[in-house]
Amino acid sequence: MTAAADDVSITQPALTRSLKALEDELGVKLFERLPSGMVPTAFGELLYQYAKRMHQDYRHALAEIDAMRGGASGLIQIGAGPIWIAHFLPLAIGRFRKRWPDVRFSVSQGTITTMLPALLSGAIDMFCGSLDFPDHPEIQQDELLPIQHVVMASKQHPLAARESVSAQDLAAFPWAYLKDDLIGRRRVASFFTGQGVDAPIISLESPSVGFVCEMLASGEFIACLAEPLLSSRIGNDLVALKVDRPIWDYTAGIAMRSQFRGSLAIDRFVEHLHMMFNVTRGS
Repeated sequence: MTAAADDVSITQPALTRSLKALEDELGVKLFERLPSGMVPTAFGELLYQYAKRMHQDYRHALAEIDAMRGGASGLIQIGAGPIWIAHFLPLAIGRFRKRWPDVRFSVSQGTITTMLPALLSGAIDMFCGSLDFPDHPEIQQDELLPIQHVVMASKQHPLAARESVSAQDLAAFPWAYLKDDLIGRRRVASFFTGQGVDAPIISLESPSVGFVCEMLASGEFIACLAEPLLSSRIGNDLVALKVDRPIWDYTAGIAMRSQFRGSLAIDRFVEHLHMMFNVTRGS
């Protein structure tokens, strides 16, 4: 409590009185007082999620006021899938900042599994990545482009020269996966199950798509990754294996909270992405 009081520049007794007054007003306990310290109750956790959103809306309001006075500015917080981190966003942000240099970006990598909770909690403004998830009443999807996942390996891999690669061939080699990519793993498992072959075990996993690509380039590993990675810097030493049937196609784009009122900078960046992929917004 003392540290929290210092953070908001008031005394500890004043903060304690304010917290007590808030609990009295709400009629619930927001914290449990334990010998080891204070922990939020379920009511406290709920209020914290709304408070985070209110703080984010306030930050965007300030950014929009600044934008109205002289141009887009402020912070855009993006959660992004691996292909966006490695290929799309560096180009998109670079071009955008040439026109609006006062806009700042905070970009974190993740998968649907990790990024959707962050989006719903208000920790990020938008998620750029796969839209291969069920409809959610609080999330709006903005489709931008189709993505095909292909099986990648080093150009020197034993399967790289094959004209046709079967599920049995793929299962004989160690596989690398992106950490927490549960949907991707299920898609790969379904491919093998459909061929009557046991899915390969996970020989390596990492949250970094760059590290996974480096391991592929080093020799024996194979992985199922988004095809545009092959034309990125980290995919120069890789090749798509000629698998006899597709594994996974999906639509990629932007996901945002349905009731989110973003700043002018966010709105302009979304428009910028539509122009980049030649998509009419709202189509």
